[in-house]
Amino acid sequence: MKKISIITIFLLMVSLFSQCKKEDEQAPIKDFTLAKTTLSLAKETQERISITSGNGNYTISQPENGKLIAEVSLVNNNTELLVKSIAEGSISVEITDVLSKKSVKLEILVLSKVTAQDYELSEDKKTLTKWKNTTTKALNMNTIEELKGVTSIANELFSGNEAIEYIILPNGLTSVGEQVFIDCINLKKITIPKTVTQIGRGAFGSCKKLEKVTIPKGITEIPDTVFYECTSLTEIILPEGIKTIGYNAFSLTPIKEIIFPESITQFDTAVVEWCEKLEKIVFKGATPPVIQYDSLKRKVEEPPLKIYVPKGKKQAYIDSSEEWKELESLIEESK
Repeated sequence: MKKISIITIFLLMVSLFSQCKKEDEQAPIKDFTLAKTTLSLAKETQERISITSGNGNYTISQPENGKLIAEVSLVNNNTELLVKSIAEGSISVEITDVLSKKSVKLEILVLSKVTAQDYELSEDKKTLTKWKNTTTKALNMNTIEELKGVTSIANELFSGNEAIEYIILPNGLTSVGEQVFIDCINLKKITIPKTVTQIGRGAFGSCKKLEKVTIPKGITEIPDTVFYECTSLTEIILPEGIKTIGYNAFSLTPIKEIIFPESITQFDTAVVEWCEKLEKIVFKGATPPVIQYDSLKRKVEEPPLKIYVPKGKKQAYIDSSEEWKELESLIEESK
């Protein structure tokens, strides 16, 4: 009887264990989210980011060269990420929830040290008139009390600055002057706030490492030469509301596709001249914009260029002007 009792107890324990395991397996998988996915912090400081939802087991992936800029680790029983900054620069770290297999990218910007001696403001403190520090590499103006209130940036402010690589403009900014970043040959990333309504001509000319720019919705004009010779620029996001495109606006960029919103009404000359990789131009508007004789013409034959217009509007575009008529062979209707 004793032997049978022990066997019975053993079988009962096995059954309970199996049941618990089955219940664990059926537990719902949680979503994976972080309290924030972008972080700016000063050199040689640290910050914690809460894991707001997840399943408790995570992996962290970042390139080896990124570890020279910041170290990211799991702390507090895998409920937080600890970010320790080392050197100025920007890195992207991928955190993956093992159970859900969902990944989240954390963008980290380690800032250069900035003092009041590095810049000058107008008398009313609203315009940034001069930048004196030629070694500034990474800058977030929203972290500097005096620069938070800046609403405009003077012409040519960072012109020829070869140190600057990453910049976040102040949240209340409304105007970016002419040629502000021209010849900033190492500028890789810029964040333009939604409040900006005016960007000056040639603002980003010859920023040869700039890869992507998102234009704010308040902008109505893409000025002359604004992205001229941005030889790494592969993506430009143009919002609804833009009406005019200036001379040589995108010339000498490697962009493959440009989508123009419905609001576009007019183009200046040579907008895409020497865009050697441009394959596709898309127009969203039913009404053809006014173009010049060479607004949409390139100086290269390959790759073949196609211009897409709304379904049923091809003939309306062709018939709208002699300039559009010359482009007839390139025009197709969007599906």
